[in-house]
Amino acid sequence: MGFYTTVNEEYEKADEAKQVVDKFNEDVNLDGLLNDMAKTLIACGNDFWLKITPERLTELHRLPIDAIEKSREATFEQI
Repeated sequence: MGFYTTVNEEYEKADEAKQVVDKFNEDVNLDGLLNDMAKTLIACGNDFWLKITPERLTELHRLPIDAIEKSREATFEQI
């Protein structure tokens, strides 16, 4: 169970980039978050996560599904 990451071997810093991503995934327990998210998605059709530091992704927190009253789609320019 779980997921794995891949990397474009042609990228100059491929090994370093993969290590950074894998370390982040381990630090925030992304595998566990994704498992929990699947349950909420099946039951409610959506799941919401909060980035604590928007300019640098270092922490993820799941919001209770009943904490969201309304959501709207954002474009990349808005993010």
